[in-house]
Amino acid sequence: MKILFLGQKGIPCITPDDKTGRERRVEALATLLAKKGHRVIVTCARPYTPKSLRKFNGVLLRHLPSFYPDVAGGWLYDLLSVISMVKFKQAVVHMNGWRVAVLAPLAVVLRPQATYIWTIDDWPTRKLFIVRGVARLVDGLFDVITTPSRELQHKILHYLQIRAIYIPDGYTSENWPPLGLTKFGIKTQGFSLTTASSFADVRNVALAYKKAGMRRKLVVTGEWQGPFKRLKQNFPFLHFSGELGERAQQSMMERAGMVIMEGDQTTLNTVLSVMDKGKGIVATTSVGYQEVLGVAALMVRTGDVNGLATAIKTLTLADNSTSLGRQAQKRARAHFTWQRVLPEYVELYHYPLLRPVWLDSARAKLVTKKA
Repeated sequence: MKILFLGQKGIPCITPDDKTGRERRVEALATLLAKKGHRVIVTCARPYTPKSLRKFNGVLLRHLPSFYPDVAGGWLYDLLSVISMVKFKQAVVHMNGWRVAVLAPLAVVLRPQATYIWTIDDWPTRKLFIVRGVARLVDGLFDVITTPSRELQHKILHYLQIRAIYIPDGYTSENWPPLGLTKFGIKTQGFSLTTASSFADVRNVALAYKKAGMRRKLVVTGEWQGPFKRLKQNFPFLHFSGELGERAQQSMMERAGMVIMEGDQTTLNTVLSVMDKGKGIVATTSVGYQEVLGVAALMVRTGDVNGLATAIKTLTLADNSTSLGRQAQKRARAHFTWQRVLPEYVELYHYPLLRPVWLDSARAKLVTKKA
């Protein structure tokens, strides 16, 4: 089966700021599909993917220009991606995001016999009437529409009357050797880690951490500047690690004693990576955290400092931390790996080829014996 991915900037995913998970999703699905023998093509924007890279993990990369060479993607890139379907002659077109979906009418004209899948991975910040206009423009053009979030699935049904199939994004468990803690200015492991990034969220976590009577360092994965300097003065146990690459983040998660998630800015890949490490987690009751973590974490109402302090203190007990960590790890590996998610997409790729079988079509054959 020939499959073309549109809407991404390219693979491999090199940016840590992939908040929608689009680049990771395309990289993971394309790589696994290629390993299963499918011919997979991914369009790439310059300079996101080096021009010299023509093939990655068995996936064919097609480089297309942008209006601004220094900025990856753009309308020219998306337009050329759609026009390229005439040459590729693929059986399945998997579009990711809103912008490339606007060009779906042109895509259907150029390749009407293809199967069209659209993954809506974010809610646009534009005015609602513009979003509704796009929805009406592409209404009925896609064979299947998917979304990686229950919250987003509900939102597009409520506001746009679009029915989408929920397929969660997955993650890949990395097995890099951990980096030394001295690289981050930490002497001993067992510290606590928070994924909070805004000033208000970090302050709430620090207040709760102090009320819980914690003495170990609380590491904040972010820059130490501006108002954060005042927090450091008031809470000496805070340690700002600075912006970390993926391997460094994995090393911090591996050595942390517990992880505290406040706010809703944490990417899904980070949450799943923490779960995969088997760490005890305290999280606030945002819809995204509840959807992924389920009962495998201690949940506290957002902004409830006293409740957060109680949860942190509860998690310091070894039995509680170990039990919740195992639940989180089991949940992540059972429901959110790309190997588990892939069959759901493959089934949708074949969806238009499926035909209903009527109950009376299974008829017993009459066997007559010759006299």
